[in-house]
Amino acid sequence: MQLSHFAPAAACLGVVLAGAGLAIPQVPMGRSGQGSSPSIASEFDPDGESARRPTVLSQTVAFGLRMEEVVAENVAAFQMTPDGSKILFSKVMNPGAVTSLREPQSIQPEIRYFIYNAATRRTSLLPYDFPRYQISIIPLPDTAVITLTREDGEVSARLLDLNTLQLSPLPDPLSDPRTIYSSSITFSRFEKIWSRVQPGEKDTILTVSRLDGSLVAQNRINHLGAEVAFQEPGKAIVTGYRRGGEQTFYLWDLKTASLTILDPKSLEGPLVDRLHFYTTDAQTELDGSRDKGSALWLVSTMAPSGLDRQTVQYNRNFATTLDGQGLDYQPPVIAKEDKAYSRTLLGYDLKPGAITQNSSTLYYMRNQVLYRQDIERMSLEAFRQLEVERTKLLATSAAKQVAVAVLIYASDYDDKLPLNDGKFADAVMPYIRSRDLLSGFDYVFPGGGFPEGPSKVIMGTITTRYGRAIAYLDGSVRWEPNP
Repeated sequence: MQLSHFAPAAACLGVVLAGAGLAIPQVPMGRSGQGSSPSIASEFDPDGESARRPTVLSQTVAFGLRMEEVVAENVAAFQMTPDGSKILFSKVMNPGAVTSLREPQSIQPEIRYFIYNAATRRTSLLPYDFPRYQISIIPLPDTAVITLTREDGEVSARLLDLNTLQLSPLPDPLSDPRTIYSSSITFSRFEKIWSRVQPGEKDTILTVSRLDGSLVAQNRINHLGAEVAFQEPGKAIVTGYRRGGEQTFYLWDLKTASLTILDPKSLEGPLVDRLHFYTTDAQTELDGSRDKGSALWLVSTMAPSGLDRQTVQYNRNFATTLDGQGLDYQPPVIAKEDKAYSRTLLGYDLKPGAITQNSSTLYYMRNQVLYRQDIERMSLEAFRQLEVERTKLLATSAAKQVAVAVLIYASDYDDKLPLNDGKFADAVMPYIRSRDLLSGFDYVFPGGGFPEGPSKVIMGTITTRYGRAIAYLDGSVRWEPNP
């Protein structure tokens, strides 16, 4: 008998990722929102109910989710800085408020804005009386570009220091919010700089400036248009467009203001591990009835480390209005050439949120509660070794408990062992703490009196992917690994 819940995290159950055309293996999943042990491969639980934390496997790395933490409640929406060090979120201070266009006298939600420090886990209130529903934020390293709309409709842009919480003016053209959100402006994830693309009749001017307005680099290319994607500090990838859709790629060194033509193949780079959110429809049990909902998954893929296809999309959609209407989330597109390895269920009816660039922490929302889960990683080889050891401990422990229960039964019935007549579980159940232990135990002894040499006669086995635990009639248990 195969004990399914002792199967390792790498059990390959074929699952097709809806909408992406990817066949990925599904791993056994922990339950979202529940505690877990300090390591990816859970330590042995004597109750036989050790819930492994959700784990996602890539080609080389095992990602394990630590215990879910509550960051804040009554959250309307949130944004994460590119380095993941800060979370900016809006919070409804009077959650019982009702907004109605038909009832002008209805109570309006009171929105306040906060900054959460990921390192200290402390939250600070922004000391500004922003008008309700009138703030948009583009988080940058240690700063944020925000637009404010006053009650009279005037719109202005400011720079918010996320450490001192001080507001300062922005230089032209960033002082005009209409320019900030245009396709010609791109902000860097890595530095406090931004690029501007100014197409002309023959040439396109590329400019990179600091947030104080000082010039970093400026170049001119013979193209009708271009896009800038910051790839690392001091460097960017420029995609130039000609008539007919022809593209030319450049490496832009911002320190020397030099452009070097790149071979598109050189942009692919080696495959690297990536984590993504992915949402699918799911049938969930709600109050005993069937109801259609959504399931949020964490997916592991391998993708080229060179030109980030999502960079332009990331910059275009990074600005989000924290207006109490929910997060306008644009999920990353998992390209069909990306190779997916596994996924794990985070929970039902969750809103996708943000994953730090180094895949160390993820954030998401459920019922207006903002959650945080830290991500632990280890090599796949080390994870496999721990999985084998964990499986051995769980299987031998379960076999031992069943064997002891059988011997107690025999002592109550004149040294007669349970018959192997299909009712073994019912007979032994009063002597064991959990029926789940019996579901994986294959009782092979015919029953009746004890034979000679009980230490050499097999009572039953628990079979796993890595081997089996063998229980003998004297109560001893031996582990037999697979050849």
